Amino acid sequence: MIIKALILAAAAVCVVRIICLAANLNPKKWPGQRLRHALFSLSVATLAFGVICAVGGSPVAGPALLISTAGMAAFDRRAPHAADRRQEARHEDRRDGN
Repeated sequence: MIIKALILAAAAVCVVRIICLAANLNPKKWPGQRLRHALFSLSVATLAFGVICAVGGSPVAGPALLISTAGMAAFDRRAPHAADRRQEARHEDRRDGN
């Protein structure tokens, strides 16, 4: 009973995060190629599918979660670009003597 409650709580956290992430996916603001945006969006949808399957006890939950995690790792280009901009700003500050 406690395990089922923990699974439902974890699923609720995942679903809320997926909804927040999906609401902010804008192809016009995507720093990479449009195909990467589409594949990342598909990975997010697959993650939602995997979470729902995991709660339902479906045997496809594991592969769906694995595929979605791999897709998100491969196609998420938001964070590296932000990190690159911060690093470039640091290099410019060093060049300027700050």
